[in-house]
Amino acid sequence: VTGSPARMLGIDFSPPLRATDAQLMQRFPLGASVKLAAVYKQGPWWRDLGLQGDILAAAGTPSLPDGTPLFVQCVDHSPFSRRLGVLACFVEGKQNFHLTQLPLSEQRRLLLGFLRLSFNDSRAETYEPQVVSHNWADSPFTRGAYTGYLPPGVMSVPELWAAFKAQEKLPNVFFAGSDYHDGFGNGYIEGAIRSGQQAAALIHARLQGPRLQPA
Repeated sequence: VTGSPARMLGIDFSPPLRATDAQLMQRFPLGASVKLAAVYKQGPWWRDLGLQGDILAAAGTPSLPDGTPLFVQCVDHSPFSRRLGVLACFVEGKQNFHLTQLPLSEQRRLLLGFLRLSFNDSRAETYEPQVVSHNWADSPFTRGAYTGYLPPGVMSVPELWAAFKAQEKLPNVFFAGSDYHDGFGNGYIEGAIRSGQQAAALIHARLQGPRLQPA
């Protein structure tokens, strides 16, 4: 079984999940992240300036009332053909909550203003890109991104930590996915692959075990 921790509690398991597993899922929230992509039909024009298109901002405008920058990271996500220019920007945590309360038109205005400021080039706005937004918390099958995290009081409780490390939650029912991987890659594609491989190995071993012979 794979899925975000928030969705696992919505599955009707029979028999039910053990108490420690149910308690673990209740203490396993997902982060808050939204991706805004500015898509330019003119192609990646910033490369004409000798710029790679990656942006990291530690300060500046636009910002939250406490001075925290609204946009922190953007990356060049243009296709190899350069037929389109795509800048993907990620807004997380409290910045996410602030941004997603604004009308889409205001989100667009703030994003393009930030790109204009970052590149010091008005084409960020005058080229009038299409802006595409995706908030993972809006998706009923994820309800957050990028990954689950364990708040204080989980890893320090041996029973909850043991529940996290155990992939077999019920007899012959295994959890797999990036959120449940105990090791390198937790929360990312590497962890998803490794967790899936581990679950597959456990299932294969179970299927190769001794079987009851008909009487």
